[in-house]
Amino acid sequence: MNIKKKAVDIIASIYSWFYKAKPTKQMLVFIESLVFVFLATGLSKGLLFVMNILGGRFLGAETYGEYTLINTFAMFLAIPIGLGVLGGVTRQLADVESFKRRKIIISTATNYFLITLVLFSAVYFLFYKELALVTKMGHNLFLLTALLVIFWSSNSLIESVFRGLHKQRQWSWITIISYALAFTSFAYLAIIGNINILLLFIPTFIIYAGFSFFGALFLRNYFTPGLFDSGEFKEMFHYGAYAFIITVAVTFLGNVDRVMINYFLGAGSVGLYQAYFFSSIMIIGVITGAFIRVFFPTAVKVKDPLNITKKLDRLMLIGIPAAFILLPFLIWFVVFLYGYEFSLLTAFLFSLATAIDILVVINSATLNAQGTASIKKTATGLVAAFIINIPLNYFLINLLGINGAIIATATSMLILYIYIRINLKKQKIT
Repeated sequence: MNIKKKAVDIIASIYSWFYKAKPTKQMLVFIESLVFVFLATGLSKGLLFVMNILGGRFLGAETYGEYTLINTFAMFLAIPIGLGVLGGVTRQLADVESFKRRKIIISTATNYFLITLVLFSAVYFLFYKELALVTKMGHNLFLLTALLVIFWSSNSLIESVFRGLHKQRQWSWITIISYALAFTSFAYLAIIGNINILLLFIPTFIIYAGFSFFGALFLRNYFTPGLFDSGEFKEMFHYGAYAFIITVAVTFLGNVDRVMINYFLGAGSVGLYQAYFFSSIMIIGVITGAFIRVFFPTAVKVKDPLNITKKLDRLMLIGIPAAFILLPFLIWFVVFLYGYEFSLLTAFLFSLATAIDILVVINSATLNAQGTASIKKTATGLVAAFIINIPLNYFLINLLGINGAIIATATSMLILYIYIRINLKKQKIT
C-alpha cells in the first residue's frame, strides 16, 4: 500500500469515527486531494522552515528584517496586477468540464493579466528611486522587490488556475520541484559563504519563478495569445472585483504591522517580529493552507454549505484550543533556533492571534464559496477590519512595541470573525 492511499484510508477512518458516518464519494475525492496538497505543502514548508531559520540566524535580525520587507512590499506592489480576475478565474473554472470553455476562460484571464503585468512593472522600474523613497527602502532593495513582483504575481495567477481546474496533484509536484531547487540554491550560497540578503532572496525568487515556469509549461495547451472573451471576462470580473477588494484588505491587514514596525522601530524589530510570526504559522499554515486550497473549489462544486459548516465547527472545537495551548512551546523552540530573544508574553499573544486567524480563514472560505453576494459581505468585513487595524497599529506599536502590533491584528481579526459568523447565521449556513 503506498503512502498516499494509506493516508487517505486513515483520514477516512478518522472522519467516520468523528462524524459517525462514512465519507461520501465527494468527500473521499476531497480527502485524496487534501492528502496530495498536504504532503506537498508539508515538504515545501519544511524546506522553507530550514531556509528561514538558518537564513535568519546567519543574517541577523536587521538583514532578516530587510528581507521580510522585500516580501511585504512585493505583496503591496502586486495588488493592481491582474486586478479583478485572480479571484474570479478560480470560481469561473471550478465547475466547468468543457476543455474549450476552460481554454477561453484561462486565455482571457492570462491575456488581461499580462497587459497589467507589463504596465505596472514598467512603472515600478522606471520610478524605482521615487518609490524607494516612499517605502523607506534603499534603491537596490526596491529593485529586488520589483523583480520579485513579476514572478510573485505570475505565481498567483497560475495557482488560481490550478485550483479552478482541481489539478491538486500537478500543483503538488510543481511545488515540490520549485522548493527543492530553491533549497539547493540556498545550500550552495551558504556553503560558498555568500552571507548577505541574497542568501534568502535568490531561493525565494527561484520558488516563484520555478513555479511560474513549470506551471505555465503544464498549462500551455489552455492558453491562446490574443484570445479574449468579453462575456467570460465580465463574469470573472463581477466576482473577481470583490475578490480584489478582499486581496487588498488582506494584504494591508496582514502586512501593515511590519510597515509600521519598520517605520517606528526599524528593520531589526521587523526581523524579530517575523521570527515570531513565522514560528506561529509554520505548522498551522501548512494545515489550513492545504485545506483551503482544496476546500474552496470543492465547496463551489458540492453546494452543501450547511453540512460543511457543521462539520467544520465540530472540528474547530477541538483544533482551536489545542493550537492555542501548543503554539507557545513551538514558538519558543523556533525562536530559540533563530537565536533571537524570547518573550513568553509575545509567544502567547501570537498564539491567540493565530487561533483567531484560523477561525477567520476557514469561516470566510465557507462564506465566499456561496457566490458573489456572500463575497461582498466578506469584502465589507475585511475593509472594516483593515480600517480599524491601521490606527490600532499606530497607537499600540508606539505604546507596546511589537506586542502592540500583535494585539492590533488580533483585535481586528476577532471583529472580522464575529462579523462573518453573523452573516453565516443570517444565510442559515451555521
